[in-house]
Amino acid sequence: MAANASTSTGGRKGPAAAARTAGTGKSIDLTALVANKGTAPTVPAQQEQHHRADATARFALLEQIAPNPLNTRTIDLNSESIQEIAASIRLHGQLEPCAVVSRMAFVAKFPEFRETVGEAAYVQVSGGRRRAAVTVLERDGHLEEAGLDITVKNDLAASRDIFVAATAAENLDRRNYDPIEEARAVAHVVREAGKQEAAAERLGRSPGWVTQRLNLLKLEEPLQLAIAAGDVPLREARRLHTLSAQEQLAVLDELRAGARSGDRAFAPDEPAATTQTPEGTEPASRQPEPQTSNGPKLRATRVAAAIQRLGGTPSKIAESLLGELPKDSVEQLIDELRSRLPRE
Repeated sequence: MAANASTSTGGRKGPAAAARTAGTGKSIDLTALVANKGTAPTVPAQQEQHHRADATARFALLEQIAPNPLNTRTIDLNSESIQEIAASIRLHGQLEPCAVVSRMAFVAKFPEFRETVGEAAYVQVSGGRRRAAVTVLERDGHLEEAGLDITVKNDLAASRDIFVAATAAENLDRRNYDPIEEARAVAHVVREAGKQEAAAERLGRSPGWVTQRLNLLKLEEPLQLAIAAGDVPLREARRLHTLSAQEQLAVLDELRAGARSGDRAFAPDEPAATTQTPEGTEPASRQPEPQTSNGPKLRATRVAAAIQRLGGTPSKIAESLLGELPKDSVEQLIDELRSRLPRE
């Protein structure tokens, strides 16, 4: 029996899990411990060594990993996306480890969360949806013990703003946030970094992009909910924060009714396009709107004409836009295009 215990590889199922060193996912040689009569390193000493220098991926039970208390995202265990991740993990296993920091490193920077994280060995930084998926698999009886492959990265807890930025970065880069979740995450980074410019640097974004996300939090709650649900396009909401609460709600009613489907009053912050007239160059927004009942077809025709004026090919269009738009507007355009691409 002792030989079997000493050769256990620390698999994720079965009684061998009891022989793991807490927080490391590695098996303990019980025979060696008995032979050495307690002279082997204690579990806390092993944990501390791993926390400081060992970034090797390992397996840990969920009870050993505290959820990230600074994650601003709400995750629905029954959502379609979580079910898809759960199905993938069940079929292929967890393909990418989650980043964590040691409890000691986290509490040193966030002492106000000492009781929240409890006595867990680690605090999760990234992988909230993977955690939710594993929770679902355990709930549905597909796992005997719920756990995650993790990598300890205590450098992410070097400062409060670094940790908060790292918490937001994965979801921002993978577009896992809706616009309002994104705005809340950005606001959290700004609070910790002290200035919007510093937050922008931490997130690898422009100051203008940060400002636009913060402006979404100035909107009335019904409008925020509509944006989060996708009922109101982000491009329609970027300037609504300048309106009064009553005006915002009135616009929301109009948008929902479709009355503003072709209105450019709340378009992205960018210079107005121009057209040549006999009198000179004049903003296109000031040109008279032809009266027609065939609105969608007219707008499609105008788009095609604008594409031709910009050069007709992607490279020429990019060259034209880079020559006319400021950097922030170009970055906004890239964000908008990426958000509209169908996911494979």
